Amino acid sequence: MFASIFKSIGVALMSVIMAIFSAIAPPQDKPDTGSGSSGQIQQEVKISLDAAIDIAVADAGVARADAKFTEAKLDSDDLVAHYDIEFIAGANEYDYEIAVADGSILKKEVEPADPSKPSKPQPDVSGYISIDEAKAIALKKVSLDASKVTFKKAELDADDRTPHYDIEFVSGGYEYEFEIDAKSGKILEFDREREDKKPAVDTSKFISVEEAKAAALKRASLDASKVTFTKAELDADDRTPHYDIEFVSGVYEYEVEVNAKNGRIIDFDRELDDSKPADTSKYVSADAAKKAALDHAGLTEAQVTELEAELDTDSLTAHYDVEFKCGGFEYEYKINAKSGKVISFEKERD
Repeated sequence: MFASIFKSIGVALMSVIMAIFSAIAPPQDKPDTGSGSSGQIQQEVKISLDAAIDIAVADAGVARADAKFTEAKLDSDDLVAHYDIEFIAGANEYDYEIAVADGSILKKEVEPADPSKPSKPQPDVSGYISIDEAKAIALKKVSLDASKVTFKKAELDADDRTPHYDIEFVSGGYEYEFEIDAKSGKILEFDREREDKKPAVDTSKFISVEEAKAAALKRASLDASKVTFTKAELDADDRTPHYDIEFVSGVYEYEVEVNAKNGRIIDFDRELDDSKPADTSKYVSADAAKKAALDHAGLTEAQVTELEAELDTDSLTAHYDVEFKCGGFEYEYKINAKSGKVISFEKERD
């Protein structure tokens, strides 16, 4: 009887031990067959990297053959998964973020290419394997087919002591990272880890970037033909999702934050473009501004001290700040730089 009891206890104890080892065993390198749920990025990707590149160059109005690409990769770490596309065409540098879900442009920056920067010498790749061969080597290592993965990065690093390809992709809830020797095709490094999933942002109820640009132009009372956009980017990480819209017109730079849900203006700023001198030919003179302020105060220049007038072209309305003192009082005026009229004034004890 006791022997039977001890036998039953031993079997139960062995079952518990086996269950514990099964729970803590590390994941095998055998890939997911796809029967389970796939990673977030696989579910969201609806356009390819090549399609994203086509969208960017088309928006920039340049031929793909004329663009020198400096970056083209998938960024799944942001709340809105997108492709980072950067290239140089003509005299400009372009920086785009293209949503993987629908191909919409989340960000666009254009700035003049810096001619003072020395061009990076191109490595001699005549003895290197191709980038497609490097991708194939990485896939073979983990027994995955190209149709089952989403590539996040595939680029040559020729600056390292050992030139190699950095290959990164996701599949079945895992992230894979490889370094492939560019000459021999040998795997230098390999890493696999669970994909760090972030909750996806639902952009279906957001206004488009074009609608945000239109709202910004309306606030600035400008027409699209009169401006050059330098930035149009969705910021979904902020407490209030919004578009950052930046453009230049005339001698001014504009920065506008537009609510991504309702199109309302959250913040608006206009500053004088430091690279362009203000056209003051239509402004009244500083002496005329001083006279307008003195006339309004009923005083003459001989009666006042510390009379100053400074032109302010950074504000929405260009004006002169006029200050002076008289009879124990300090006067402060704002005089419209174009009309010479008093915008506002203050008088207080000195």
